[in-house]
Amino acid sequence: MGKIEENNSYKAALILSLTTLIIYGLSYRGEGAPFNYFVLLADAFLHGRLYLSEGLPWLNELVKVNSVYYVVFPPMPAILLLPLVVLFGTSFPQPYLSIVIGAINVGLVYIVFEKIFGKMVARWTSILYAFGTIQWYHAEVGSAWYLAHISALFFMWLVLLETVTKKRLFLIGMFIGGAYLSRLPAVFSVVFVLYFLHHEFVIIKHKKIRLFFRNFFKIGLGIFPAIALNGIYNYTRYGVFYDRGYTLLPILGEPWYKFCLCRTL
Repeated sequence: MGKIEENNSYKAALILSLTTLIIYGLSYRGEGAPFNYFVLLADAFLHGRLYLSEGLPWLNELVKVNSVYYVVFPPMPAILLLPLVVLFGTSFPQPYLSIVIGAINVGLVYIVFEKIFGKMVARWTSILYAFGTIQWYHAEVGSAWYLAHISALFFMWLVLLETVTKKRLFLIGMFIGGAYLSRLPAVFSVVFVLYFLHHEFVIIKHKKIRLFFRNFFKIGLGIFPAIALNGIYNYTRYGVFYDRGYTLLPILGEPWYKFCLCRTL
């Protein structure tokens, strides 16, 4: 009976994902396709480079170091694009990937919420998530900033799914690492995991605190490869292990960037 229920859950998630894929696809207008930082970066990776050999004028978030150009964003979306760039080259529309991942996210939402709240809540929450949040716009546009956001959400939903099901700490850490390599602040989601699964890490009994260092090590070991990879990636590009790309952008002095739009209106 449990197996049948699980299969029905996956079928419902698949239907929701396919429906979302169709609607997102029909809403696509191509407005984010020119901002294909990650397609170009994936192509650079495939040619053994971490940089773009030329700075295209409409891509204004590139850091010029000597005679080459570095993409300021973390590399995970480019890594996800690698097989697609192998097959279709740099002409592949970047938003196609964000539309597909966005549709998958909806299915993951259904599975996560069904595990916690049941089918009815899961169904309506996933529909609301698909068509009543900013994800629709971000997935459909699929420019660099939005694809990174959709990619981070994909890994975060995997974090939540594993957290409410099998609770494999190393795998949770790996997913947090994937989110981190999409959007750096996502690494702080580890705080939620530590709180939600606090009994896996610490027990307070009779005023005595017992820490499970082995479990801290497991989740840390899962996150570490992503942090190390990003550190090496930054050191190779900028000579430092931390991500300083935005501080090197030539647009930092422009009022709309320095003070944000809200302060220039």
